[in-house]
Amino acid sequence: MRPHREESGGGLVPDWAGRAATAHEAYPGFAAAADRLTPTQREAPRAPGEWSPRAVVAHLVGWDQAFADGLRLVLNGTPELFQPPTDVDGFNAVSVTARQQLSWDELRSTLTVTEGDVQSIARLAERAGLPSDSGFGRWLQGQAEDYTHHAQQLTHYFGAPSLS
Repeated sequence: MRPHREESGGGLVPDWAGRAATAHEAYPGFAAAADRLTPTQREAPRAPGEWSPRAVVAHLVGWDQAFADGLRLVLNGTPELFQPPTDVDGFNAVSVTARQQLSWDELRSTLTVTEGDVQSIARLAERAGLPSDSGFGRWLQGQAEDYTHHAQQLTHYFGAPSLS
């Protein structure tokens, strides 16, 4: 059972450790699906207008970095005025473009580092007593869902063996 804390309304909310564990458990499934792809599959979108697996990894790096950077600001005293990017497609495009020169191995390595940063900063948020039902807490849950969703896409699109 995941760690939870009681909220003022009497319901249970996953605490930072629970949210971080959910995200951390989703990451290996994505990593394994991505690492099973051939070099050709990594670069090719399944259909016109879709992202290549390389672009998927690059955008995940961007979201992980934005999460860690934003939560770090809160931990350093900036009030949490949680405002995730409203132009998700624009944010994703910038994330992909910023990493277009990285090799697959560099991208994968960077994603491993940023996922570790997410875990570290979530532990700091827990220790600092920040509420886990904040915008950043919900964002962490969304990251877990994104890793799972993209792992399923890669498995389905490219026939990588399922991990489930």
